[in-house]
Amino acid sequence: MNLWFSTVLSTLETKIANRGVPNLQSLDLWTAVERAGEFGMRVVPVGESPAYPNIESGKIVSQLPPPGTLVHIDPQRQDKPLIQVVLSKRN
Repeated sequence: MNLWFSTVLSTLETKIANRGVPNLQSLDLWTAVERAGEFGMRVVPVGESPAYPNIESGKIVSQLPPPGTLVHIDPQRQDKPLIQVVLSKRN
């Protein structure tokens, strides 16, 4: 029984990973997509904000979930965890 349980546990550990969400803030969208992909996640832009006039347009100013948040990633599933981002926009 002990051998069976440890085999099942080690198999589950390799299939399901906990990872921290990467910090995408201040990156451009394409770099953020690439970085998130390295972590097995996807980036979805959800809007633009003119509230940051000193930041170049197109840079990420906020994200959800926040950097460092642990998420479950199952490599057997096609749907990857999403990171929603807001981009800076100069008027």
